[in-house]
Amino acid sequence: MPPFRVTLALLYLFGLAIFAYIEIHRPAGDGGRRPQVVVPIEPPPTPAPEHKPSAPDTAESEKKPQKAERDAKDALPKPDLFDPTVSLEMEPCPKACTGTAFSLDRRGLWMTARHVVEGCQLVGIITGPKERLRVIRIEAQNNSDLALLWTMRGEPELAITEDGLRRNQNGYSFGFPQGGPGALHGRLIGHARIKVRGAARFTAPALVWAEIRRQPFGLAKLGGISGGPMLDEKGAVVGAMTASAPRRGRVISTDTESLVAALRRAGEKPDTRQASPRGPEALGPESFAKYGDTLRHRKTVGQVFCIGGTRSSRRPKPTS
Repeated sequence: MPPFRVTLALLYLFGLAIFAYIEIHRPAGDGGRRPQVVVPIEPPPTPAPEHKPSAPDTAESEKKPQKAERDAKDALPKPDLFDPTVSLEMEPCPKACTGTAFSLDRRGLWMTARHVVEGCQLVGIITGPKERLRVIRIEAQNNSDLALLWTMRGEPELAITEDGLRRNQNGYSFGFPQGGPGALHGRLIGHARIKVRGAARFTAPALVWAEIRRQPFGLAKLGGISGGPMLDEKGAVVGAMTASAPRRGRVISTDTESLVAALRRAGEKPDTRQASPRGPEALGPESFAKYGDTLRHRKTVGQVFCIGGTRSSRRPKPTS
């Protein structure tokens, strides 16, 4: 390389060194380069631990679908033409007849069995010692063993069940068998068809219950409990008592649909908003008798008396 080019290269490198020295030692000012602000990178927040239900919660959540499956399996099928038929022959009633009625409205609406009041000239409801309500209106149903009664004053009412029926569910009926307070515990078997013959002729769906226990113990006959309410385990009405077949250990009640239909035909709205009047005791197999005492004490269940029965006044009696 020629000497002059070597000299130029050395001068160029010397100039670069001086420029770099000046830039490094220049004091910071408004025109100087500002230091870059560096924000430290924070670690991401630790996610909250995923909530895992405890063993009891898991077990409870598993119970609900299992209970729903059991209820669906045990649900009582709809009535059909293949249900067994029970024939009821109407027998003449003497001049004085008794039965049971239960309150469905505090304004004075009651329900009983049709055969309890059919053909009577005077009907009343006994709600306590020396306490009687005169029935001012009777509406008997043409296609079921049910009758609606109206009085001038009402008592605490029972509600109609909104729940579906299940096989083997408990049922409890209350009234005045043989003229005195009594109760019955039954277990639901299924549907039947009652075929009434005699003064009235009709066929209607019904519920058949296996009789488990009577109160008082040793009660020979159930006559007089007809028209009494059949309650489910929540204390709501599923039907009204209509007959018994003692040889088979069965009792028969109307079904819920017939009860609701009777109210609607009369222009009354079925009450499904509340359960029955409850006392300190629960409704169950061991306490149903006391529960019945509470209903009678509150005048929700009363004794029906009929005066001056005519030839058309009858009571049903199972014949098959």
